[in-house]
Amino acid sequence: REGGGALALRTRGPTPAAPTPSVAILAFVDHSGDPALDYASYGLPHVLTAELQHVPGLPIIEYHRLRMHVAAAGADDAAWRAAAAKLGATVVVDGEITGRAPQLTLVVRLRRLDGRELARWTEAVPGPEIPSTLRRLAAPLASAVLRRTVTLDPGEAVPASAERALQRGVDALARTDLDAAERELATAVALAPGNADAAYHRALVLWWRGASPDIVRAAIAAIPVDDLPPARHDAIGGLRLFVDHRYVDAIAWFAAAVERHPGDRDLRYGLFEARF
Repeated sequence: REGGGALALRTRGPTPAAPTPSVAILAFVDHSGDPALDYASYGLPHVLTAELQHVPGLPIIEYHRLRMHVAAAGADDAAWRAAAAKLGATVVVDGEITGRAPQLTLVVRLRRLDGRELARWTEAVPGPEIPSTLRRLAAPLASAVLRRTVTLDPGEAVPASAERALQRGVDALARTDLDAAERELATAVALAPGNADAAYHRALVLWWRGASPDIVRAAIAAIPVDDLPPARHDAIGGLRLFVDHRYVDAIAWFAAAVERHPGDRDLRYGLFEARF
């Protein structure tokens, strides 16, 4: 400028990147009293998680992992949200079922960590269609979190009896009740032989129980691996190496997979076992 003074320019640094969204799946509450939905509190979170795991770039904090960080089984909503924040979640999802059979109402909520509601989906459906409806809602939910359009193929509906056995088996496995897990998952596979989630978890429980390599290989061969989400696909790749006693390769495989999916329990356990 005139007068010999210096011209000072104020520049802004780069805009900080928004944090990567991370979703914690809380328990669902069943007010219907429908005995066919006795798995709803822990099973519906798994149904939703299994679908959301197909979305690239969307870390999921699973219900069973979250439950380990909540002090008491009857902890209130604030305690669950605090545990979600501790594990790095940016938002939480929960839901409830109301009404009386045969027609029920499913409500799914997306909320901030402070409890403020960001989005809500409400569907009136027959009880047996609750899980398939929840799978269909995964795409709009992911779209709301990522603020872009997400499309998912929820696949074929699982028979109600197979769904119940699958969710009870997954929960038993998370609690390391391996007898109950194997029993329920064997039932789920028999009732829905093409279901990748059931076949995957049955192979996992057989491995955990120390079944022979041939039995585990047969269980792996029965999995429709193309239907698995990326982290589960990686887990099966590592498991194949493990049962073939290729432990050095399994360590490298699981270590790389854990880097891609750092919060995945099965991959971390596989890495531990391979190193052991």
